[in-house]
Amino acid sequence: FLVAILGISLLYSFWKARKPMAPLPPGPRGLPILGYLPFLGFDNLHLVFTELGGVYGPIYKLWLGNKLTVVISSPSLVKEVVRDHDIAFSEREPPIAAQIITFGSNDIAFDSYSSPSWKNKRKVLATDMLSNANLNACYDLRREQVMKMVEDVYENVGKPIDIGELAYCALINLIGKMVWGGALRGEKGTAVEGRFKEISSQMMVLLGKPNISDIFPAIAWFDIQGIKRGMKKIRQSFNELLESVIELRMNTVTEKETSEQKFDFLQLLLDLHKNQDSPSSLTMNQVKGLLMDIVVHSLLA
Repeated sequence: FLVAILGISLLYSFWKARKPMAPLPPGPRGLPILGYLPFLGFDNLHLVFTELGGVYGPIYKLWLGNKLTVVISSPSLVKEVVRDHDIAFSEREPPIAAQIITFGSNDIAFDSYSSPSWKNKRKVLATDMLSNANLNACYDLRREQVMKMVEDVYENVGKPIDIGELAYCALINLIGKMVWGGALRGEKGTAVEGRFKEISSQMMVLLGKPNISDIFPAIAWFDIQGIKRGMKKIRQSFNELLESVIELRMNTVTEKETSEQKFDFLQLLLDLHKNQDSPSSLTMNQVKGLLMDIVVHSLLA
């Protein structure tokens, strides 16, 4: 069976190689089927790309499996791609793990650029969620987390401290409070924050793993590395956590709380979900996808 899959992949590669293509920049030759993958060394990709740039120039191509990849490394080319021709380069095929965790690309990062829903979500994120007023409303939360981190350092005077881990924990706690604000307090809030931290850490590990299924779509259904299965479990856990918080918020929030909690991203998105007559209305999966964007990109920043 595997021999048949290999043969089909090889025939597909030959068929693609014979198709007429637009002129491509220079680049290293790879192996049949595998392309340049065996020579990359995923631990130091930036060094490999820098070295290849010195050989082939500021723009070059290489094949990752049957995926054509073009690498650019000069400021002028980056400006041309991301500013002058951003529409032409904006569409991309989302990685399998990202597609799963964003509830079917119902976020901003992996939704289609030409989709009306993408434009709506971008507007919601820029004007409603990340407006100066709402970010300023987060000041007390940020100050609280920084003061708690300072207290943790003070309490461990004379002991080794992992500042990176301490900052990471503070960031996760801050994100959680910004996402659901005052919806959770006391022991329940502490339990949810602990679970949120656990799920976020697991998610970031899987998102950072190179996935062979993304490079060879023909064998994606095998899920050789188990990334798809693992991410589905993480999404289920995150969904259960989010559903419980959403249910609590929808059952307990009052008009006064809504007006006071302007920094609460969850309430802002739920208001847009409830108001289906609004041109900025969101589906529940879009609400979850945007919240996932906040989590992932805050941790990557």
